[in-house]
Amino acid sequence: MSSATCLDKLNEDRSTLLKRYRDGVEHALARVDLSSSLDFTLLQAYILYLTCARLDSHGPAVKAHLSIAINMAYRMNLHRDGTTQKISLFETETRRHLWWQLVTLDTRTAEDHNTTPYILEPSFTTQFPCLIVDAGLPSPITSNATTSSTFFQLLHFELISFTRRIIFSDTFNQANDYHSLSPIQKHKAINDFRQSLETRYFSHCGSINPLEFITAATVQLFLVKMKLAVCKPGHNFRLICVEVLQRALALREHEPGQKWLWLVQRDMEWGMLELLLNDLCAEGVNEGREEAWRVVEQAYGYWRGDETGRGTGKWAVIEKLRARALTIRGYESEIDVPNGLELVPDNYGPVPVEELTEDTATGELPGDGTVCEWSMEAFEHYFQGLGAGDGMSNVL
Repeated sequence: MSSATCLDKLNEDRSTLLKRYRDGVEHALARVDLSSSLDFTLLQAYILYLTCARLDSHGPAVKAHLSIAINMAYRMNLHRDGTTQKISLFETETRRHLWWQLVTLDTRTAEDHNTTPYILEPSFTTQFPCLIVDAGLPSPITSNATTSSTFFQLLHFELISFTRRIIFSDTFNQANDYHSLSPIQKHKAINDFRQSLETRYFSHCGSINPLEFITAATVQLFLVKMKLAVCKPGHNFRLICVEVLQRALALREHEPGQKWLWLVQRDMEWGMLELLLNDLCAEGVNEGREEAWRVVEQAYGYWRGDETGRGTGKWAVIEKLRARALTIRGYESEIDVPNGLELVPDNYGPVPVEELTEDTATGELPGDGTVCEWSMEAFEHYFQGLGAGDGMSNVL
């Protein structure tokens, strides 16, 4: 919830509410012995708390707490799949969900700190959760299954598992028995993974549904971001970065999807913002510069107004890159901005929703047609523009 929404709905400032509930959770956790506990519900609460705290610079050092949560999970044998234990189907699925939430937190935290995850693949056998429909039983992939609450979680768990194989060091790959891939091989692997998701999941999304849409859109955004990072700058790199960041910003306008988007929005937008700012730091590349700066300042202005993220290490990287890009562009204390571009002043706050509409193409959000028009067909030309993976002369 934004500060304005908190004031409107709860009659209190967002920062005040965050501090109150953060303090309450921390006091409750201080009363239990996390180092020896086998309480499943406690671990659920702890992982949820750390997942939220990762998005709050005023919260605890998540990386320091992560080892405690991982040790708890191993003590409770969450790293062993329930099919190898004498437990019910329901308990098996619940344990799978919690384990992969922990793997997700571990991976995203490693990205935040430019390190590698703690959890190693050979140490666990826990499978992905099944898609669960209202009857509470695993379901084949049908339109009902893709509208269930587990659809978003399952696809992002698969995305995390794939991400671990692509973005970390060769040393990490060796420790996990992953193949060390060249940029061209990574490029092809991303294409193959995307096609697998299309065949297994997205092709079954047959009607407009907020959960299906936000799942397909966010997974596609992460995959394009990953492919851009693998490709490195090429002749169409900036153009695609701009368009993809605009699409990420446009998701803010999809009100029905907000209950899921908050969990991944920052990672999507900051990742694309970092890629685009890195590109703007390159000297002598002027094509598309003004349009790139417009979308950069739009995204930067929004997050500059969110105090929960400003103190994080990732935000410090973005601030440093932006300062460097501005210096390279020739701006110092007073800026003569061409073509009507206005850079974000120091006292800038979040961009009002109504100001986002024109620049971020919200008209392309779900309307009539299939759920994946925005996410699959619209993203297709990004993947074509970045090559098929069998050769990257067009991007390298």
